[in-house]
Amino acid sequence: MSHEVFMGIDVGTSGLKVVVVDHNLHVLAWREQSYGFNAPYKGWAEQPPQIWVDAAVSAIRHIDWNLRQRVRGIGFTGQMHGVVVVDENGVPLNNALLWFDHRADMLARELEVVGPNGVAVDPTLPLAKIIWLRRNAAINWARARFIVGVKDWVRIQFGGSVLTDFSEASGTQMFDLEKKDWDRSLVALAGLEVNMLPRIVSSGVADGEISKQMADLIGIPLGCTLFVGSGDLSAAVGCLDLNEGDVFINLGTSGQVGMWGKPLKRQSVSRFADLQGQQELQLIPLLAIGMVTKWWSTIVGTKFFDFEPSHAEPPIVFLPYISGERGWNPHPLASGGFYGLRMGHRSEDLGQAVIEGVAMSIREAYDFLVQGHLRNQRVFLISSQQFGDFLKNDIAAVLGQPILMPRLVAPSAQGAARVAAHGTRGNDELVSTHSSDSIEMEGVEPLDLRIQRYRRLYPIFGYLRKAQWQVLSRNNGTRNSGNEVGMLLDDERGAAANN
Repeated sequence: MSHEVFMGIDVGTSGLKVVVVDHNLHVLAWREQSYGFNAPYKGWAEQPPQIWVDAAVSAIRHIDWNLRQRVRGIGFTGQMHGVVVVDENGVPLNNALLWFDHRADMLARELEVVGPNGVAVDPTLPLAKIIWLRRNAAINWARARFIVGVKDWVRIQFGGSVLTDFSEASGTQMFDLEKKDWDRSLVALAGLEVNMLPRIVSSGVADGEISKQMADLIGIPLGCTLFVGSGDLSAAVGCLDLNEGDVFINLGTSGQVGMWGKPLKRQSVSRFADLQGQQELQLIPLLAIGMVTKWWSTIVGTKFFDFEPSHAEPPIVFLPYISGERGWNPHPLASGGFYGLRMGHRSEDLGQAVIEGVAMSIREAYDFLVQGHLRNQRVFLISSQQFGDFLKNDIAAVLGQPILMPRLVAPSAQGAARVAAHGTRGNDELVSTHSSDSIEMEGVEPLDLRIQRYRRLYPIFGYLRKAQWQVLSRNNGTRNSGNEVGMLLDDERGAAANN
């Protein structure tokens, strides 16, 4: 019926977003509720799970009551790689370990095993975190019944069951992408039984109806269907009409540079499943994107989006690794820093360097990802409208090519609402084909002056990043020396210079 509407809930790192769309997927309303995280020790990052539900209730209740009464389906998405251990009744036994929690760094280096997707054990993914929790007796494991992800725990509080989707499962490092199931050897390495993990289904699967308690609390009618949903990246990418070889750049608190299509199957490229486990997303994760701009805004006391562009001479180069890096050449001890400071530089010049440093870290990930592929493929920039508008010209310039930016107010939440809309109509085919529906797409052409500036800065950025990595590698014995990747990038830059 045309009066029906659909809701998407995105449980983010720094806040929760709720979007309501109609049958044509036009956004009718959206709200955001912010929250923080705890860092009791260096490298730790936690959130008490209840803050997500409290934020959802608050955000939803700020949407017009008449609109809420028309909601017929709710889709869920959220930050990936979180770990919530719950008892038989779904009560959390721990604060959730978030995706950028690094407490398992030493443990991951000790394990020295390679996961089923061809990537060394990552301390930020659930496999290493669960082993850390078990070794350190951090919770009462005698009471533990299930281990679930962030958006799945929130859906359970709405009346859902212990399920997850292919995209979320593929981000645990305990999932076999070829078999589309849990890898029993890695589950055993984590000290778990398979029945402690959720059953894996497609994102568009209905997971029952909203509970009476939650329906009464948020003003959603009984009978509203809950849909399993997906990880935040897959939800956002699901809004696009992608072809094999297309590249997408997803910007949020963190970021990802990814490619749609056949598996690349090489070290440092993460492989994740899409909404239904039928296709793969090849990813280079980047730890510091929105996190960096928020950090700088806090230091100078100005909203980042209010900064005026600066073109300081001589230019400043900024390394954005304020929380380490987990990307194509990861190092948890990597740090941020400014290079080239002079007496005449102002805070605006440093702010511009922050923007350019973020853009150049994206370029390095892009270079590594597309090696051996044609450079004229389509590139999509996925972000909130405000953040995307702020960075789009720099990203087009640093890549030296046009980009496409879908006009989305909250990409992941809209993707979750889209799953609910199609699922309610029983239209699984639309969910799996990644139809872009009625989304407006903006083309962004790179500006010549910005291209020339990045051609000057990018080699310096690469040199500084490699120099820091080499020092850290010698001093800390990490296996990620970066020499092979560094030579690869040098070859690419040399080829570009000769052309």
